[in-house]
Amino acid sequence: MLQSLSIIGVSGVALGQLASVGGIVNSGRLTIRQSTLSGFFAASTWAASRNDGTLTIVDSAISGNFGVFITGGIENGGTLSLQHTTIAHNGTSQIGGGAILNGGPMTVDHSTFFGNRNGDGDAGGILNAWNAHH
Repeated sequence: MLQSLSIIGVSGVALGQLASVGGIVNSGRLTIRQSTLSGFFAASTWAASRNDGTLTIVDSAISGNFGVFITGGIENGGTLSLQHTTIAHNGTSQIGGGAILNGGPMTVDHSTFFGNRNGDGDAGGILNAWNAHH
């Protein structure tokens, strides 16, 4: 568990066909509590977080992140739970949601989304690619 953590102003850059994430990559089980993920920049993928495991974010803020190609906030391919969390002023210039590109089960409880943007017309907040019939 990460608690009372501030990770601010980290950049990821593309390396040939590979790209680095600006923030956290989770493929296990991670809980983030009372923390801030802010100021991330990724040149070709997601900026703040990529989740392929189980990610729970509680009483936290994800703000001011920018991913050129996919999303500024969270790309979810696992299970995501947001509780009492603010997702604000994140963005992408191409595909995906400015705040979240969702491709798995997601629960949002008492959380706030505002000021998230997408430059190509996809959702500024959440772009849901998860099949509701699963």
